[in-house]
Amino acid sequence: MLGNCSEEATLLNFLGWAQHACAGDNEAGLATHQEALAVAFQAARPRLVPYARLRWDPVREKHILLAPEGGLVLNETGGAILALCDGQRSVADIAAELGARYNRTVDQDVMTFLNRLASKGLVELHGE
Repeated sequence: MLGNCSEEATLLNFLGWAQHACAGDNEAGLATHQEALAVAFQAARPRLVPYARLRWDPVREKHILLAPEGGLVLNETGGAILALCDGQRSVADIAAELGARYNRTVDQDVMTFLNRLASKGLVELHGE
């Protein structure tokens, strides 16, 4: 890693541009841009949007993500991910903590889950 994740993502983005524009290598440029996005995403510090709440439903015995538009019933992993989304921990920190808890690699699962909730406007992703 170069400096911090934001600096690394910025440099990878410039490298992707150079590969595309200067070297004419579109595939390498796109791959480098995707890597830059992944690095930046890992550094993001997710938190629930102000109008969303994570609650435990004792009847279903599951976490529920409540928002004005309705609620999402979460599985155990989804509840565990959102419980760690406090705006202080990075995506990488959350994945590391859950990876240790479940004794397996969960990086892609965490990124996919948070990306889906962010696209629905339920999670905010703040930079370093």
